[in-house]
Amino acid sequence: MSLAESRVGALFRHNARGRLVEVNQRDGGIAPRFFLMRTGESAIVRFRQDVPDDLAARLTELCAAERLSDPPSERPAHECEYLHALARTERVWAGPAFTFPDDLPVFTAAIAAIDEQSAGLLGDGFGDWVADVPRRQPFAAVIEEGRAVSICGRLYT
Repeated sequence: MSLAESRVGALFRHNARGRLVEVNQRDGGIAPRFFLMRTGESAIVRFRQDVPDDLAARLTELCAAERLSDPPSERPAHECEYLHALARTERVWAGPAFTFPDDLPVFTAAIAAIDEQSAGLLGDGFGDWVADVPRRQPFAAVIEEGRAVSICGRLYT
């Protein structure tokens, strides 16, 4: 499984058909009807569980024709067709999940295991994650200046 596929698995809960059920967070959340992630190697597409199969097939064909060489900051080549096919789109989110500068600095921060005793390290930036700590073990954080600046925990099961 690619890193991008793992990211999609971390973002959403899927049903047995690989369809999106909900956002993978403590209180759930409505999954998007259509999700497209473009990488340099592939276009990863997912559909919410209530999207008709014929619509999913039509959109999958368009996704297969995406130009993978386009920079992630550029809109998908078939964006207009996606929006037209989906018709009732309330919200669109687009943009790179992350990018790296050409010259990466040396990593000097500490990494700490987070459990109920060390959850205070989540501080102001990740305070809303404290309730998730027991259910997300193993749970780790990058610590700078005595507080978490990045976190990672097990998916809900």
